[in-house]
Amino acid sequence: YPNPAEGHVTISAYGLNDGVVNCSVYEIMGQKVSSTIFHASPSGNLQQQIDVSGYAKGVYFIELVQGKRFVQKVVVE
Repeated sequence: YPNPAEGHVTISAYGLNDGVVNCSVYEIMGQKVSSTIFHASPSGNLQQQIDVSGYAKGVYFIELVQGKRFVQKVVVE
């Protein structure tokens, strides 16, 4: 959130395992525009901000991957 985003977007995920979460942002055609590593808390929660101020306006997919589990979200800037 927020969606549409301007400046920063906050990523929230719950029910994860404690540990590394790979976060990638893709543009609408599937090209990866950024990749970051976050850490989920021992309680399995993750809340982080991504700076999208340099992105062109458009639709982006945010993918969170931890092991074989993944979540995708859409952000419209």
